[in-house]
Amino acid sequence: MTILYYLVLGMSEKKPISASKRIAIAIGIILLILVILYGALLITFLINEKNNCYCSFADNSLCTDKDIKKLSSSGDGTLENPYVIDNSTFDFVCIGGWYSRITVHFIIKNCTFTTGLEITHVNNFVI
Repeated sequence: MTILYYLVLGMSEKKPISASKRIAIAIGIILLILVILYGALLITFLINEKNNCYCSFADNSLCTDKDIKKLSSSGDGTLENPYVIDNSTFDFVCIGGWYSRITVHFIIKNCTFTTGLEITHVNNFVI
């Protein structure tokens, strides 16, 4: 900590550091801290995106076309023949999320959601 103090304040025993060098060092330290924080946020984002697509408190998230296809009983995901999710009971389901990658068309019918259903950032669906 003492070395950092001397570098930033320019109180070196050998020779004082100029004001412009002190400013450059301070800016460098700030940039380094920002890069570290950005990296930590990026890692957190990637982990959360993979796990729950930023749906709120959802254990059962449908975030990709494959997730919709797994639950469907018929259809191929096109506008003319959407996937059909029917006659099912769910606790809480989150479809989509802030970083959803759902592009297929799908219909949800005759389903029961005992706790709730959250659909965000998904366009191609009918309930």
